[in-house]
Amino acid sequence: MRKLFREFIYNTFLLTLGSAICAVAVNGFLIPHGFLSSGITGVALIVYYKMSLIPVGWLYLLINIPVFLI
Repeated sequence: MRKLFREFIYNTFLLTLGSAICAVAVNGFLIPHGFLSSGITGVALIVYYKMSLIPVGWLYLLINIPVFLI
């Protein structure tokens, strides 16, 4: 039981670290230079570049909700 909890905490830490690295890449490199990415991040960036009404993070979340449900 304790080993499962440690693995859960470790995996959660790695997922959080990976997400933070991706967020830094999007906000630090892609958006300032007008670059695109692939996948859902790219779709969120295209929508953001065309009409920047809401931040990219919120667009990414809104686009991911239906994908998650499917």
